[in-house]
Amino acid sequence: MNGLLELIGILTSDFIAREYEEEPVKILVTAQDLNVFIDDGFIELTKGSEQVVPRWIARKLAAKNQAKIVDDDISRDMLSQLVFNEDRYRNQLRFEKLRGYFYHRMKDTLVKNVEEYGRSPDIKRLQEVSELVRIINDSMLSLTRFRTRKIVNLTMTPGYPADIVENLSEEEKILFNALKTILDIYYRRFIGVETIG
Repeated sequence: MNGLLELIGILTSDFIAREYEEEPVKILVTAQDLNVFIDDGFIELTKGSEQVVPRWIARKLAAKNQAKIVDDDISRDMLSQLVFNEDRYRNQLRFEKLRGYFYHRMKDTLVKNVEEYGRSPDIKRLQEVSELVRIINDSMLSLTRFRTRKIVNLTMTPGYPADIVENLSEEEKILFNALKTILDIYYRRFIGVETIG
C-alpha cells in the first residue's frame, strides 16, 4: 500500500513541476524585436516592454539574455515576515496568502543561491551566500511545518470558509485536497460514516 501512495506522490510531484513551468510570469524584454512561437501562434516581444509568458519561455529568454524575469523572487525579509506571521497565528486557522507555486519559487531561489555560492571566488561573498542559504532553508522548514499542521487541522474542520483555501499556495491546495480525499475515503469506507466536512 505504501508503494502505491509513494507512486501517487511522485506522479503528483511531476504534475506540479509541469504546472509550475506553465505558470504565467512577467518578463521585461531586453532584446530587440523577438517573435516567440507558442501553441496558438506567436507573441511579438518589443525591447523595453513587459509581457506575460509561461515560466519555461521566460527561463529560456532569460538564459539567452533576451529578457529578465520580473518580480518572481521572494526576498529574505518577505520570507521572514511570513514565518513570523505564521508562528504568531499558529493556533488559528489563518494563512498568509501565498501566490502561485510558492514552494517551487523558493526552491529556485535556493538553487540560484547555491549556484552563486559555487561560482563566487570571494570568501566574504561565499560566507554571505552560505548564511543566506542557511536562513532560507531554516525559514522554509519552519514555514512548511506551521502551514502543514494547519492544513491537516483544516481537513478536519467542517464548514471552513472558502477564502482560507484561497490563501494556500498551489502546492498546498493539492496537499489539502489529497488529504481531504484520503480522509473522506477513510471515514466512508473503513469506518462507515459520512465525511466530516
